[in-house]
Amino acid sequence: MLKNQSLISLSAISLAVSIVGSGFGSVAVAGTAKPSQRQTNAIAQGFNPPDRGAPPTTVGGASRSNCVQSDIPLTPLVPLNNPEVKAVNPSVFVYVPKTVATQAEVVIKDDSDADVGRMTVALPSQPGILRVNLPELEAGKNYHWYFAMICNPQNRLDDVFADGWIERVQPNEQADLWQDTLTVLAEQYHQQPGNSAISTQWQEYLNAAGLGSIANAPLFLESVAAKVAE
Repeated sequence: MLKNQSLISLSAISLAVSIVGSGFGSVAVAGTAKPSQRQTNAIAQGFNPPDRGAPPTTVGGASRSNCVQSDIPLTPLVPLNNPEVKAVNPSVFVYVPKTVATQAEVVIKDDSDADVGRMTVALPSQPGILRVNLPELEAGKNYHWYFAMICNPQNRLDDVFADGWIERVQPNEQADLWQDTLTVLAEQYHQQPGNSAISTQWQEYLNAAGLGSIANAPLFLESVAAKVAE
């Protein structure tokens, strides 16, 4: 579970903003392939969340779904050119568009496709950025996460999903980590929405990663953690 720690100073955040501004062009609005391939697939309609113990399935070539009622799709907050993010305290951030779905399933798998966590979360009643805290992950290992909006509980082939890779690292590696900076800025922006300096940093950080279209979206940070698989 993400622990609320003082990870990064505002000076480090400013440095990270400049790093991101030079390194990332747009957001990944898609499922990602394994880290060795370093490529991004399209967000897909028709993803059937894998059964416990089964390998994950990524479906490309998505079409617009009636489940999503917005020009902005379900969007994972990860950099396009580096979809395998690292973090000291990993969590998943996704922009949830206007949708008829009321729930999503979150699945976390290790690099051998074994379940690490699985849960169902309630979707916000309005479009916004949702955070899901991940269970305690082993440092130095890559984990594949899936966020699937359940558009039709009777037919999970209608799910609309996003996915990504994440690696937990040790605290001494935190200084230039994009995901941890995002987490700190999100918490500060959520707690102090009237602070113009923090609002500017938040918007600049998302703009630098190609996420400007959702920079003003509401934040929903109270999500419970994904449960550890038994």
